[in-house]
Formats: sequence, structure tokens, C-alpha cells
Amino acid sequence: ADWRAWRLTRDHVPNDPVEVRRIEDAGGQIFYGRVLGVLNITRALGDHVFKFPFNRDAVSRADVESDFLSASPHVVAIELVPRVHSVLIVASDGLWNSVPELVAVKMVGEIMESGQPARAAADALIHCAS
Repeated sequence: ADWRAWRLTRDHVPNDPVEVRRIEDAGGQIFYGRVLGVLNITRALGDHVFKFPFNRDAVSRADVESDFLSASPHVVAIELVPRVHSVLIVASDGLWNSVPELVAVKMVGEIMESGQPARAAADALIHCAS
């Protein structure tokens, strides 16, 4: 089959110029390649010590957009067409830092085409990322 991969997300990391500007505008800093020298991510639901009111010295107002560690995600909406989009892989950086998107799509697609269950595809991705 002719497999293609479309990345639907952005990495929220401290070396992204857009994220750096957002963090600095909110009163945060990037040093040692990390938010405040600690975090290697720029958006999170947790890590409350980096959010208002805990960071009130750096952030003057209590809204999620003003936090330098934002909980607001990057969102993409696409229409999935069953005969066109036969594979959708939802994974974290634990996979994507180890396996290129097209390699993962080809692997999962070929496993699914061979009639194996989705669990076999998941196990193959886990093995590949290990």
C-alpha cells in the first residue's frame, strides 16, 4: 500500500520560538533549554507549581493564557474518511521521539492489513519505541 503520514500535533518544547515568546511574554524564562531551567515541556495540565496562583510573582492575572506553562492545547480538526484514512495513531512523545511518523504508520497499516488485531499493532509500536 501507499502509506502517508500526517502529523496533527506540534511539540510543545522550550526550543520552539513561538513557545519561547509566549512564555517570556507571560513572565517566564527559558534557561538550560527548559522552562525555568526545570521543565522540558511548555504546556501541561499538571505541574501546578508553575501555574497561577503559585507563580503569582511572575503572572499578574489568573487566566490560563497568562500562565507560562499553559494548559491550552494545540488543536487540529480533520474529517476522517474510512477508505482514505485507515490508520490513526494516538501516542505521546515516548513513541514519537523514537519512531518517525511514516515508519509507525507503515508498521501499523501492514499489521492491520495482514488481519492481525489492533493489539498486535500496539505491541509492535511499544517494542519499536523501547
